[in-house]
Formats: sequence, structure tokens, C-alpha cells
Amino acid sequence: MKSYSPLIVLVVEDDPGKKQRMFDFLQERKDLFKDPEVCVSTADAIKRMQVQQYDLLILDVVIPARSGGTPNEQHSLDLLDQLDGEHGGVKRPRYVLAVSSVVNLSLAVKEYFRGRPWGIVAYENESAQALLDIESVSQWIARQAEQANEPRRCDVFVIAALEDPEFSATESAFGNFGPLQPLDSKQLVRFAEVDAGEQKISIAAAFCARMGPVEAALLTSKAIARLRPRLVVMVGICAGLSDKVSMGDVVAAEVSWNWQSGKFVDRQGVDGFLISPHQLDIDLETRNCLLQFKRDTHFWATFADSSRELSLSLPKLVLGPMATGASVLASERIADRIREDQHRSVIGLDMETYGVYAAAQSASISVRAVSLKAVCDTADKEKDDRHQKYAAFVSAASVRHFITHYSLSLI
Repeated sequence: MKSYSPLIVLVVEDDPGKKQRMFDFLQERKDLFKDPEVCVSTADAIKRMQVQQYDLLILDVVIPARSGGTPNEQHSLDLLDQLDGEHGGVKRPRYVLAVSSVVNLSLAVKEYFRGRPWGIVAYENESAQALLDIESVSQWIARQAEQANEPRRCDVFVIAALEDPEFSATESAFGNFGPLQPLDSKQLVRFAEVDAGEQKISIAAAFCARMGPVEAALLTSKAIARLRPRLVVMVGICAGLSDKVSMGDVVAAEVSWNWQSGKFVDRQGVDGFLISPHQLDIDLETRNCLLQFKRDTHFWATFADSSRELSLSLPKLVLGPMATGASVLASERIADRIREDQHRSVIGLDMETYGVYAAAQSASISVRAVSLKAVCDTADKEKDDRHQKYAAFVSAASVRHFITHYSLSLI
């Protein structure tokens, strides 16, 4: 049996029998667990996590807020929200595994944990399966700690939806890419190195086999697994859905979702659609870097000649929501519906950003993602390709400048 560095584990469980069974199991595996701790309420757990950072928190979903109190689902959700927000001086555990013996958990709880790693492990007194699941997850965590020391092949991965005009513009913007190299048997990637002050940043770049969120998510996932970047940047073109953006402006997607996610319904003989968006956003540090980039007037002025040739205003960076869909949108009516029914502040529409964000947020290593696409049309019936090359040029130049001047704190 492979030996790992023992994990520091905290179990939050109020049921005496279940608590003792878990404690005995963890105690038996001294090769995997280091002196496991057990407490019976979220208040006790918070006190312990203010002092100690745990490798794994095993949390009963239905738990009291204080010792002797009434168990309730909401207490575990409140604890997780506090950990996510890093409030109250707690040291956030590296991983959290939810466990429950309650079969009829509320829909709200099921939806909450559906968006979290691993969901909820079902516990049954007459079965050892939950304990085996805990052991398997713990072994994976121990392996991850070892793999964290593996070398990275790049600092930043740049992903484009298409070879032309987006990836071609990226190649021109960086100018020093090496030859195409296999990422795997189905994907090629190019590498470059750029100067960022006194530091050098290693770049890898590739384009998807075809447009869409699925292809973008697949390529992002493969690149993260094999290249281990700290930052993923989406380059390319998008549609503008607001009077806040003009042709050539770069949309920095603060939040993205699949605008086609939901279900079709019959409303008394009339087809209807109920949207069910899952929104993903960038972290605060990335947003702060983008705000600094937005104020870089010297950089945006470098586009004066090229924008003047097309009778366009100088491009600018606009932070806002980006809706992602698997189909090309050329209907002003549907664009208005997205704005009215899904997010009134939406400024951009594309086919990949949500897929890139989803892949980054579900990765087994810590990696940030940001999309910096330039507006090339307005997603209406007048949609054409006149400004695609220009928008791709602006996006690629912006991506390079963001990486070399504003990304050091992110990588």
C-alpha cells in the first residue's frame, strides 16, 4: 500500500454512533490520517478552524449550530458560506466532503451541493460504502499534494475558438511562438516566452477544433491537466449587446452563463422557455487587475490609426456579464430577451467563455480564467464579418498587454 503524508482531518458530526464509527475508521488508517479531530457543531468547527488549517473537512449536512442544539441543514450551508468568504478569521480547509444519512434532504440543499465538488456522500449504518468513499477521496487529496510539486509547462494558457482570425491574430500579437507541438494525440499547441519587466512569462496557446462551449471546455481542461498554468485567457471576438460597448471594445467577462440552459414548456398551447442559468464569475484579484488595465489610456491610444481607418472610436475595456450559447445569434429580438429575462446588464455574447470558466473552476489545480474578447457585431440581422479581423487584432493585442503588464500577481 502506497504511503502518503498523513492528512489533518476535522469531522463535524453530532450523531454518537456515526461519529464513533468515523473516528475509529480514521484512527485505523494512521498512514493516511494524522490524529483526526471530531466536533459536534458548526460553532465548535469554526473555533478549531480559526487555529488550524485542515486538509479535509468531513461535514455532516444536518448539524447543530451549537452543542446540544437542534440539527438543521442551514447550519452546514452557513458554515460553507463562511468558509468560501473566508470570514471570521477561519483558515479554509483545502477540501470539504459533505456526508449525510438523511435521505429526504431539501431541494435547496441538493442544488447547493450539486454546484460543489463531490456533492454529498450518502451514509448508511449497515454499509461501509461511505467510509470507503472517504478513504478514496483522502487518497486522492494525498496524491494531489505530491503532484503540486510537479513542474509547470507554462504560466499562462491562451485559448482561441478558431484558427482564423482569432489564433492568427494571437500569433501576430506575440510574434515569437515556437513551432506547433503535440499537447496530445488530437491537439497541437505553440509556446512562447514574453518579458514582463524583469520577469519572463511562459505562454502556451492553442485553438479549438470548432466553435462552442463544449470544445472550449474540453481544450481548457486538457491544457490545465497537461500544462498546469496558473492563468487561462480567452482571446477572440464576440457580439456586443449593449449601448455601453462599441465595435472593437474588449469585453472582460466578469460573469458568464449558458443563456440556452433551461427547459421548453407548453403554456396553454404556446411554446415557452424557462431559463435555468448557472453563473460563473472571476475572482476579486483578477477583477482588480482588469480595472487597472482599463485605465491604461496609453495602451488604448495605440489603436488610433487602425480604428480611424474603419471610422471607429478608440477601443476600450468594458467589464460586465457575458452570455454564452452553443449557437450563433443573429436576432435582435432574442438578444433583447436575454437582456430582459436573464441579466439586464449583459454586454457581450459569445460561444465559448462559459465553457472556459467552467473548466477552470472545476480543475483539480488552482487556476484563474478570464475572457478578453473584442466586439465585432451586434448580434442582430445586420450581422456581418466586416469587423472580425479588426476585433481579433484588438483582442490579441489586449491579451498580450494584459499578460505582460497586469497578470504578475495572478501567476
